Amino acid sequence: MLNKRPLFNPLLLFHVISVACLGIFIFWHGFTMGIAYDETYSFNLVKAHYFRAMPGSANTHWLNSFFMLILQSIFGDSPGWMRLHSMLAFPFFAHGIYRLMQYSRNNLLVFAGYCLVVFNPYILDFFALARGYGLAMTFQTWMLVYLVKAYSSATFSFRTWLYVLIMAALSIASNLTYVYGAIAALMAFAACVFYFYPRTYVFKQRKILLTAALFLLLIMLSFADLLFMKYYSRTLEYGGSNLIASVFESVVHRSLYYTTDVFTPGIIGYCTFIAVIAASAYGVIHAIRYKIPSPLLGAALILITIIAGNYLFNILFNSPYLYVRTAVQWYVPAIAAVIFALGMIRVPLKTGRIITTIFCLTTGAVMIVHCIRNANIYTCVEWRRTEDMYRCYNDLKKINAPAFIMHERFDGIYLNYYKITAIDPITIPFTLYRESQLNAPDSNLNALFKKDQYIMAYEPSLLTTYLQQNNIRFEVLHQYSYSGFKLIKVLP
Repeated sequence: MLNKRPLFNPLLLFHVISVACLGIFIFWHGFTMGIAYDETYSFNLVKAHYFRAMPGSANTHWLNSFFMLILQSIFGDSPGWMRLHSMLAFPFFAHGIYRLMQYSRNNLLVFAGYCLVVFNPYILDFFALARGYGLAMTFQTWMLVYLVKAYSSATFSFRTWLYVLIMAALSIASNLTYVYGAIAALMAFAACVFYFYPRTYVFKQRKILLTAALFLLLIMLSFADLLFMKYYSRTLEYGGSNLIASVFESVVHRSLYYTTDVFTPGIIGYCTFIAVIAASAYGVIHAIRYKIPSPLLGAALILITIIAGNYLFNILFNSPYLYVRTAVQWYVPAIAAVIFALGMIRVPLKTGRIITTIFCLTTGAVMIVHCIRNANIYTCVEWRRTEDMYRCYNDLKKINAPAFIMHERFDGIYLNYYKITAIDPITIPFTLYRESQLNAPDSNLNALFKKDQYIMAYEPSLLTTYLQQNNIRFEVLHQYSYSGFKLIKVLP
């Protein structure tokens, strides 16, 4: 059950202030940041009404593409307006986290769990982008809220399970990889039918069969599209090769934002994995032993499904593990699971109160400071290379470069967005070079370098090696720290 709300609830006030402040930041971020690479590809398909290509593209997030189509037709091609649906989802996401954490029955733990999620700058980035990740996390959170409510009831409630199903379907429509949540919900439903609900009651309900059938249909349709992308269009190749490093460490590294520390993310990633396994096992064992499903069970089942599913799909289909933005779906269930597990541990009253107070207040304060320190309206950590590309081009304008040469990889954003809109910032003539041209001396390429002089280098080491081997003198005007891009000037 949720906590009883007093007349004055400081947590609720903190929640409202947080949503207001972070909401303003997200809108400012969304309307200021340049368009990201993945956004441009979705925009291109939407702008051209090339709907046939969407089912075969892993870049397609169906609900996101639908909203982009609507918003683009109303407000035009500005990136900010095409991100409006993600921005508007944030208050619903934050309130879902607030509701979910209240199941812990401990206000200090509610505060810590809320801050760990809502003040994570990596999570906030997705609500300022025209991608499906923010929407998917929002619906996943509300699915978990309704899931706990559904299996905590002593009897079957078709309406509540229907809410769970709808939230699961919307999360999958936002991002297909969130099918793990639907599988976990079906597992929880089966546990209720065969273990928690009274047998004499449940098997008389036709709606139980209907609910199970709808869950199965949702899961099968999701897998059909995923398998289509893997074996037909072959676009489902983004991911990692190691379970813990790809699924857990990568998200931790991004959550630490622009850290250059290579050890801390690994340590926290492995500790997170251990904590998730321990909390999940505790939730399942507790439910079986006492035949009373706790709020921890729902989060535990999602986490077990993500871990086991990733491992099995890697073995059976040679599918890559979830990685960074696709792996972020474990984050909310993991925080909820740990918070719920801590709330279930019995410790001496005085000692437990002191430890809990110090831990929760410190955790919340650290996350708030971390969020403030890394707040940046001009870029996001997932597509920070894009911002370096804009910086490189602006530096070219500052030095009044008459023309420049750029790597073919830079051209994706230009072709997919700027070339087909009236918003074209590239007014300086440019020529593309291919990475394959650097494998052997190319007289045409050498002449091009000497003629246009300025080069935007995507793989600087390859280019500088080529220039040195061909006795072409150059100097590096700028190097961009995150991406490693270089702005190079060829000397006479």
